[in-house]
Amino acid sequence: MPNNRWLARVYNVINALGNNNIGVLIRGESNGVNYPIKVDPEAGGTGSLAVNIQDQYTRLIFLPLHLHTGNIITLTAPASVGDWTIDVAAGHGLTGGEPVATGKANNWYYGYVVSVAGNTLTLDRVINFAMAAGTTFEEFTEDMAINGSVTRQEFHGYSVPDLDFDITGMHISIVCPGQPDDSLFGDIAALTRGISLRQYKGDTGEYENMGTARTNGMMALFTGGDVVYTDKAGGGAWGVRVRASWTNTWGVTVRLRGSTSGSYTPNGRDEIHMIIQDNLTALDSMHILLVGHVVQ
Repeated sequence: MPNNRWLARVYNVINALGNNNIGVLIRGESNGVNYPIKVDPEAGGTGSLAVNIQDQYTRLIFLPLHLHTGNIITLTAPASVGDWTIDVAAGHGLTGGEPVATGKANNWYYGYVVSVAGNTLTLDRVINFAMAAGTTFEEFTEDMAINGSVTRQEFHGYSVPDLDFDITGMHISIVCPGQPDDSLFGDIAALTRGISLRQYKGDTGEYENMGTARTNGMMALFTGGDVVYTDKAGGGAWGVRVRASWTNTWGVTVRLRGSTSGSYTPNGRDEIHMIIQDNLTALDSMHILLVGHVVQ
């Protein structure tokens, strides 16, 4: 199978009693996911092998699909690891609640503005790597309850330079004032064009269409059937929760390369897009989160 391989390493370990333990460490690699297996030659005299499958460990990915607003925010003072606030240049236009992000090779920051005091922004999560004055953040919007019927709106998800992401699934959350069912999208009439999910290849400039949905029922089809309707509680709202687990349903991940030799996107990166091409403003909100892990 493409992108699958086995790697082996012979080891010789002297334990605390001075005995030699000789064996082979075999690592299966499939689409960037490593599955280490240790074969123990002392498992028994009948040719049987003791196999220990080790846990996979790597950095988790929680990647909201977002729309670029074009608003760039610049640090006027360095930010240190563990800081909750940042100082930015005047004219940032932020009032609170906005998602902001920055990135560098092998790392990224994505957080939300909690409050604004002049040009000091309080964030909902700490700064996770040192940033110099002059570092730029970009403001995004994540809410897809917008009008895409006149001009299509593209929400994006991607990695940073020199890091590849394996996306294992997608979560969709819709909040709506009325009761949803399979014939509706949220609680509004079936869409004319539908929301369209695709992958964009940064090295070739080609798209891979992954699915289009005009109703909640159609979302169930291309996500593997995991659609749940949440009841209105008290003075609250109705909801639709959708989960697509690509590894469990299809047995694969979606690879997002942070850098390629291509020039169709910044650094030739791959991207996942959700295209909004109908008027979704009657919904209270709609958000999509990609989940996965960094490729080791």
